[in-house]
Amino acid sequence: MSGETVIGTGFISDFKASFSDLFGTDSKAYSDRLKDAKQTALYDMITDSINRGGNAIIGISYSYVAFTGNMIGISVNGTSVKIK
Repeated sequence: MSGETVIGTGFISDFKASFSDLFGTDSKAYSDRLKDAKQTALYDMITDSINRGGNAIIGISYSYVAFTGNMIGISVNGTSVKIK
């Protein structure tokens, strides 16, 4: 099973992140965007698993890829199983 999503970081997030980069702090704007994207990808995978008769997913892993133009791709993978 897998779920994928691609997000744009957006001008405001980029602007705020530049300050985080300058001062060596966490970028809450980027973190929030990544959390939302992870939830979207996970939801897609769970929905696909349920539609195929699964009721649990094991071995979940996330992958991230940076595309040009401040786009970030997130993929979540796992094995759909049916637990009695």
